[in-house]
Amino acid sequence: MKKLFEVFLSFFGFGYSPVAPGTVGSLAALFLVYIFAVSPHPLISLSLSFFLIFVAALFVINLYFEEFKPTKHDPGWIVIDEVLGILLCFMIIWGMQGVHSHLILVLSIGFATFRFFDIVKVWPASFFDQRQSPNDIIFDDLISAIYAALSTLVIISFID
Repeated sequence: MKKLFEVFLSFFGFGYSPVAPGTVGSLAALFLVYIFAVSPHPLISLSLSFFLIFVAALFVINLYFEEFKPTKHDPGWIVIDEVLGILLCFMIIWGMQGVHSHLILVLSIGFATFRFFDIVKVWPASFFDQRQSPNDIIFDDLISAIYAALSTLVIISFID
């Protein structure tokens, strides 16, 4: 069971990247977002996926920490939080503006702003980052995703 949890929490092993696992996990999620963008109903597909992964992530991460008691509060190999952050970022963008005609540019800007806010941890993300609850591993990334989505919307407003 532990291995199955780790596959999910590392987003199919992307979290085990020896260099920048959070960035690698975010890039893997970005590929998923691209697939949704070219689907017939991108916002519905993205929203449903976000909801299902979010519920599963809350369940699995709490069970994992309770059962296996990892020594680090936020192990670097856990990147499901970055996946959720990327999904939420684009869910907000597409919910407010739809899938943009300059898709690759918007994906690039959204990715860059999300990674920036995820690393910098602007309050209240920094508040959740300091807490020791397994849920807070996810919540700080969701807050960073909101900042990233709003920043991306402002930046792309100058493109049109």
